[in-house]
This record gives sequence, structure tokens and C-alpha cells, in this order.
Amino acid sequence: MKIKYVKSFYHYLGVNLIYTVVLSIFVSFFDSIGIGFFIGLAQFVFTTDTAGFNADNNAIFKALTSLGVESSSVRQVLFIGIIAFTIKSILYYLQQILNAKNTANLVHKQRQALVNSLEYLSYPAFIKHDFGHIQNVSTTEITRFNYAVFSFLNGVQYLIMAFVYLCISFLLNYQISIIILIVTLLFYISYSPLKKYLSHLSGQFTQANNSYNSLLFQILNNFKYIKSTFAFPFFSKRINTHISNAEKANYNTLRASAITETMREPILLILLCIILAIYYSINHTISIFALFSLALFYRTLNYIILTQNNFQRFNSYEASLDNILNLLDDFNANKEPPFSGKPFSFTNKISLENISLSMNSSSILKGISIEIPKNMTIGVVGISGAGKTSLVNVISGLIPPSSGKILFDDLDSSEIDLSDLRRHIGYVSQDPVVFNDSLYNNVTLWSEKNPENKIRFDKIIQTTYLEELLSNYSNNEDTLLGEKGIILSGGQKQRVAIARELFKSPDIIIMDEATSSLDTLTENQIRENLDELQGSYTLIIIAHRLNTIRNADIIYVLENGMVVASGNYDRLIKESSAFQKLIQQQRDY
Repeated sequence: MKIKYVKSFYHYLGVNLIYTVVLSIFVSFFDSIGIGFFIGLAQFVFTTDTAGFNADNNAIFKALTSLGVESSSVRQVLFIGIIAFTIKSILYYLQQILNAKNTANLVHKQRQALVNSLEYLSYPAFIKHDFGHIQNVSTTEITRFNYAVFSFLNGVQYLIMAFVYLCISFLLNYQISIIILIVTLLFYISYSPLKKYLSHLSGQFTQANNSYNSLLFQILNNFKYIKSTFAFPFFSKRINTHISNAEKANYNTLRASAITETMREPILLILLCIILAIYYSINHTISIFALFSLALFYRTLNYIILTQNNFQRFNSYEASLDNILNLLDDFNANKEPPFSGKPFSFTNKISLENISLSMNSSSILKGISIEIPKNMTIGVVGISGAGKTSLVNVISGLIPPSSGKILFDDLDSSEIDLSDLRRHIGYVSQDPVVFNDSLYNNVTLWSEKNPENKIRFDKIIQTTYLEELLSNYSNNEDTLLGEKGIILSGGQKQRVAIARELFKSPDIIIMDEATSSLDTLTENQIRENLDELQGSYTLIIIAHRLNTIRNADIIYVLENGMVVASGNYDRLIKESSAFQKLIQQQRDY
């Protein structure tokens, strides 16, 4: 068993893992005392012809006496045995309660760890991940992790029990005990191919589930397109293949487990016969006590096989453990810098000095130097792929520049607390973000519905022309918008997204093609609202429709990751050929 798995169990269970193992030891100890006294008593009954009871002639009693457990009569032996079994039962109950607590908390702790890791994951690392993989880890794989821990704890319990009983068997008959050790070793070696087979099946199951969840995620996110274009058959064929692969791997795993469970009793009997045959070939006789001792050895071997079965079951979850641990390791390795530094503020301007950005061996931004005065409206325009969105990603701290500096007044962005910076930034993307919740919660991000927040909410609804949406539904602001705002039109989604950022009252509002999905009338309404906001916020507007930034204070024109022109609308339309080209392309369109 890999030590990294045990470390991960301790990471999530902490001292409870140690408590569980300690309880297993005590359960085994008291169980062995009880069994030891009863076997010793049986040995005395079967081997003595005289009245009375002499514990000194019995190996079991000698061993227990050396541990401080005194016995002088049959009645006392029976009483001690019953007490030992009673204590063992109480401890075993406490152990099972602790196991239940461990397994109940494990899913919670792992999902919490996953969410916390996502919170601090850098944006460049996030976009490289398969969302279906993350979803599979957060559901199926975490459940299998729970099963793995349960199998591990059971395996440890049975391993300790097997060890204790093997110690007792040495006291009774060292020859048979040595034979048991040899046979057990050969038994474990014979399981090696099965272990590799189960690990292979676990990998197949995990990979098939990753692929299934990835495709399902794509279907849910693109349902409208897939439905309207009859693309479902293509997805169904692919997803059914992965479902079949997962089913096949899971079936083969369960079949292997069923075989080992079914064969446990026959294997035990075969091993006992082998042990008995070897013992007879050595001693040429089998005493009554030797036959009685085999009952104890049967129990010992049973625990050994149960240990093997549980660790075998654990092996079937190895790929899931690796899947979870590797994902969390990747998240932790790609954390953003710690959220610490100076508080964010700026009173004068944002300065970008010779900013360059390269990703995946491609140069995206090339030596950009611009200024964004406070409470001015800045337009950023250019053809698709010019670097507009990358530029605002750098300004908002989502992606660190490859070179150059960003200054808020005279403070380098690398010295600012990223979390504080982002608290002062509003962001409206081209693809509007709408949560599966009420309109009120979408706009206020679950703020308390007190009179002050309600007044602010109502004012923002008017500003973004969402009163009609409220009037269409009887639940008003408590109307559920559905997954990704499914009940809304494209323009309504965008206005909800804009309303959320206005409610937040940030210092900087970034509009990334925020009006591109709106009809002309609604776009003009939003543009008028943006004009009204001028002077109150620092607005950075990436615009596809150039009318949106007609009244911007400064417009920067980007080509191939470089600023090729800047100025207000009237100046650029007269002096910049690049801007004139964009105007002409829009007219032709």
C-alpha cells in the first residue's frame, strides 16, 4: 500500500484515524484475552484426567498471567473471559461509531477542500482543466474515496486481529503457527496478479467516468444548440460508449470481489487441510488438542483472508484515490500568490507600463503602455483576436503579465492584495453570468433583503430597464431565473449581469462586449445608462459595436496585441486608419 494514501487519510481524518487504529488494537487485545481463556480452559478439559485446575500447566494461562491477568479456578477463568468479551463488545461499538463519524465527514471535508482549492486556483490553470473531470472528482470519485477509507480501516482491523490470534496460536502450537505463516505468505503472493488486475480495472472505471462527465457537462451547457440541430445522436453515441466502458469495468471489479468472497470458505478449508497434512507429515500423529487448535487457526486464517479481501477492495479504488489526489495537488501547485498585501485604492490613474503577455508559446500582448484616468470612460476596440479581453484580464489581476508593470497611482499591482483589488472591480462579460436563483439574489449576490438593500435593488432595476421583467412574473424579484437564466432573453440576461455589478458599487467596471447580445433599442438604453455613469466610475468598455464607446473619454485601438491608436471618437475617425477600417467593417456588416 502506498504511504501517500495513508497520509491522505490522516490529512482528512486527523487523530480520528489514530483513535480508530488504537481501538482496533484494544478490541483485538480483549478479544484475545477472552478467546485465550476459553481455549486454555478447553485445553485443560481435553487433556487432564485429574480433578482441579492448574493454570501453571497451560501456555495460554502462563502468558496471560505474565500480563497481570490472574486465574486460579475454572469459575474465575469463565468470569474473566466473559468480562473480556463484554469490554471488547463495548470498544467495538465505539470503534464502529467512530468509523461512522469518519465516513460521514469525509465527503464533506473533501468537497470543502476541492472548493477551497478552486477558490485560490489561478485563472490560467483553471482554463486548462476539463470541467467534466472536476465534476467527476466532486461526485463519484469522492464517494469511492470514502469506500476506500472504509475498506482500509476494516483491513487494518482484521490485520490486527489476525496478528493477535497468530500470537495465541504460537502459544498453543508453534509448529502449526510456522506452517500458517508460510502458507499465508504464499497465499498473499498468489493474490499479486489479482491486485494488478483490480488496479487496472479501477483506472478504466475512473477514465470512463471522467469522459462521461465531460460529455454530459458539454450537453448541459450547449443543450439548446444540440437540441435544435439534432446533434444529440452524435453525443449519445460517444457518451454511451463511455457508459458501457464504466459499466464493464465496474462489473468486472464486482465480479472479482464476488469470486473472492465466495471462495473465502473453500480457501480456508483447503488451507487448513494443507496445514493439517504438513503437520501430520512432521509429527505422524494428530492429537485431540491439535484438532481443537485448528478451530482457533481457522479463525486466524479467516481474519487473514478478510484482511486480504478488504485490501483487495481498497486496490479497486486506487485510481479514484489518485484521481482526487492528483487534481488537488494540481490545484495547490497552481495557486495564486497569497491574498496579502497593501489595500487597494487609487485616486489618480491606472498605468500600464510596457505590458507583454505570452501564453502557450503565443505572444498575445506586446509592449502595451496606456493610462486609465480615474472616473473616466475608456474604450478598447479591435478585431477579434487583437488582445482586448486579455488586456482587461491583466488589469483585473486574472492573468499576471509576462513582463511590464501595472500601477494604481504609484503602487505596483504585485504589492496589492488581490482579493481587495477584485472587490473593487465589476465585470460584465460577453457571456452573461446568471445563477440558478431568484432575480433578487442574482443582482444582490444573496444580500439580506432589508429596506436599504431593497431600495438599492429597485433603483438598479430601473437603471437597467428590468421593471418589465418584474411585472411579467407574479413572484416579482423572487422569480427563479433557472439554470443560466433559461427563462430570460439574451438582452435580459445581459441586463441582469450589468445590474449585479452596479449593485456592487465598484470603483472600476469592466464591460467585455457587454452589449453585443442586445437589440438596438436595448443597447441604446444601456448606452444611455453608461453615459449617465460617466464620472462616477472608471469604466473600461470592450466594444464590438462602436456606437457603445462613442462618448468614451479615451479609446485605444488594438491590432495584433499592440496599441496602434488612441484618442476620442471624433479624433480617431479623422486620424486613425485602423479605427476607420473598423468603422467600415461594421457598416459593411
